[in-house]
Amino acid sequence: MKKIQLAELARRFQGPVLAAAAGAAIGYLSWGEGRTPILAALLPVAVGISGSRARAFALSMGYVLGTMRGLPAFAAAWFDNSLIIGSMLWLLVGLIAGAAWSLAWTAAEVPWRKALAVAVAWVVTLLPPVAASSPGHAVVAWGYITPGWGWIGVALSVLVPAAVMAVVTAKRWSMAYVRGAAVGLAGVLAVVSHFHDEIENRYVNDMVAVSTRWGAASDPFEMLDRVERMGKTTRALSEENVASVVVFPESIVQTYHPTLYPILKEIILDDAAKAGQTVVIGADLPTADGNFQTAALAFYPDGSSVTALTRQPVPIALWKPWNSTGSFLTNWRSSNILPFRSGIKARVIFCFEEYMPILSLLNEALDDHQMVIVLANTWASRSAETAAIQSRHSEGMAVLFGKRLIKAENRPKVAKGGD
Repeated sequence: MKKIQLAELARRFQGPVLAAAAGAAIGYLSWGEGRTPILAALLPVAVGISGSRARAFALSMGYVLGTMRGLPAFAAAWFDNSLIIGSMLWLLVGLIAGAAWSLAWTAAEVPWRKALAVAVAWVVTLLPPVAASSPGHAVVAWGYITPGWGWIGVALSVLVPAAVMAVVTAKRWSMAYVRGAAVGLAGVLAVVSHFHDEIENRYVNDMVAVSTRWGAASDPFEMLDRVERMGKTTRALSEENVASVVVFPESIVQTYHPTLYPILKEIILDDAAKAGQTVVIGADLPTADGNFQTAALAFYPDGSSVTALTRQPVPIALWKPWNSTGSFLTNWRSSNILPFRSGIKARVIFCFEEYMPILSLLNEALDDHQMVIVLANTWASRSAETAAIQSRHSEGMAVLFGKRLIKAENRPKVAKGGD
């Protein structure tokens, strides 16, 4: 009797387990170093043909966990290196995004309802509240498939998989045939994804993004050392006459108080102004109510400045709405546009926001701008691959709308004297 029960249990869970493995494989093969995530475009169809709600959820969750495979170690760094907490947050992201993407499956055998299910999942995973925990969205993949197509590419990212599901349902093709074709196409896309030109994200004309390996500053003396090194960098770029705009990473000077300005002015800004340089510095601004806002501070040669603010800090680690103080604020209406003297305007994407294509879409719909600046602070990343996966998101959205992009990133610390 017990053997029969175990066999029945194994049979019942075999489908979801295989679906989870398939989803994890799609996530792993789509996102990583040395490849573009074009395979991720298949996700809505893969969920749609999964065969049951349980399989749809398992496949979707497996996809997100495979995509964000570096999250446990990355998140642990924010919580006293606790891998338990990091793993719990990883699973939470998988559960939320898995449940949302599973909406792409429906038991209905009516073509329009199959298509609608895909569209609903596409929208739900793109919009709040799921947007903050739904990395690897399929729309990013279409940036690499349809570069420069803009809103047409956005539309295709939902209409193509919806149409595929409608046709498959209307033709009543065998699911074994359809799944086999999907596996074959996935294999082709996985191979093709490795044949691409790397996106230059350090220079755009005379704008230079400076990436560092300084990690998190441990004391005020280390912070002063950073400012000295930043001053040396801007002066070197001035002497080489290669940059009129120099961009430093997110939170590179950490908390910015008014008392820091005279130091920045003496060590960095005065020389930069003489050379006609604009300097963009990532910093955390304390608010009057005891909270913080992550910002990009643009200091212009004429002594003026403009501040671009983050719209969505990373939940739990930084954004803590349950706290009255000590939280990094979220406001999707914050201005994140920086103007430059050449007439160019840039939208600024801050670190965690890279995972949220909806924020890029809002900028494209509402704000006049010609390029993208990304400020990131991935000092907690244990591997270059985790940082690369994050970068692919913002790159894909920039490419989709034909925008040039530069990225200033602060990576894990190396020995003193490293860049």
